[in-house]
Amino acid sequence: MQLCHQVAVTLSEVLADCGDPLLQGLQVVGVEPAPDASRLSVALACDDGRTLERIEDHLAKASGHIRGEVAQAITRKRTPVLIYHLAPAGALG
Repeated sequence: MQLCHQVAVTLSEVLADCGDPLLQGLQVVGVEPAPDASRLSVALACDDGRTLERIEDHLAKASGHIRGEVAQAITRKRTPVLIYHLAPAGALG
């Protein structure tokens, strides 16, 4: 669970500091092993007015950068694969 917390904090910072307004508006709701620490499920909430498909495209384009930032922040030999789940704000929880 410590790894999940580290990844959640790092993702929040990376998304807030990125230059993409669509990604800046995302909130990290939670990070959980899926099924173990080699893959992590990341729950993200976005404003209702945004198109989920557009956000998924932007996440896919930024995934290498995001994973690189996570790799620098954690103390693991291998960086986990991040699987994103998007929902309008208030729908995840």
